[in-house]
Amino acid sequence: MMFVLMCAMGGGGYLYFQATQATIRDLTANNAVLENEVNSQKQTIGTLQADYKRYNELNQDLQRRLQVSEAAKDELENKLSEHDLTVLSLRKPGLIERTVNRGTQKAFDDFTVLTTPADTDPTD
Repeated sequence: MMFVLMCAMGGGGYLYFQATQATIRDLTANNAVLENEVNSQKQTIGTLQADYKRYNELNQDLQRRLQVSEAAKDELENKLSEHDLTVLSLRKPGLIERTVNRGTQKAFDDFTVLTTPADTDPTD
């Protein structure tokens, strides 16, 4: 009887050991998967932080450029409000015509430079 009890305990111990080893293998495999996921998430977080920093710098640059553009717009509005171009063009049509033609040509040249691909010559 004692032998049967010892065999039963030994068999139970062996089964418990096998179940424990299987659980350990499963947990080890799950741990490896989780470690890979953590590394992947760390890389993603690093990329997102770098992108955030870059977009923040670009946004600040755009804000500075907007302020410069708004200042130029305000200056132009002030100049235009100081001068009545209709009266001036009636009094000095040649002066106004040359000035407007030069400004139009400069705007056209700037537009051409901005819309011409970099690998072609805008003067062609």
